Amino acid sequence: MKWTEIERKGCSRQRGEAFISVGRNKLTVSAGAAALIPDSFEYQYATISEAFEGNNRYIGIRLLKERSKNSLTIRRRKSNEKVIQGMEISDRELLSRAFGSAIAQRDGTTRFEVTRDLTASNILMVKLSQSEKKAAKQGAFNMKKLYH
Repeated sequence: MKWTEIERKGCSRQRGEAFISVGRNKLTVSAGAAALIPDSFEYQYATISEAFEGNNRYIGIRLLKERSKNSLTIRRRKSNEKVIQGMEISDRELLSRAFGSAIAQRDGTTRFEVTRDLTASNILMVKLSQSEKKAAKQGAFNMKKLYH
């Protein structure tokens, strides 16, 4: 019998990729996204904000060193029992308002590309596309568009 190796056709995730995942009532920040924030380990709290520029809607994750009125506690992610740069934020109601309940409360997760706000070193931001904005309002989303 002759074995032929099956070629791998790319990967849905690359090491160091900056993204957030939303689903199961939590927002997960990848280690690559956390690395965009200088000294990200110093931050213990986060707030979720939105901004509009033209027809674009942005969701911002502002990392804070001290608790504020609307802040959520950041849970640090672990890999092999070591704390890594990735983090998690949980709040069903807040994430449903920001991303829509169909995305925030579903059993799977939806991945979004993330960048750092150039005007503030402690804010990660997600630009929602027209289809994602519409989906958040309607409570449904286009799986093909949101998954790699």
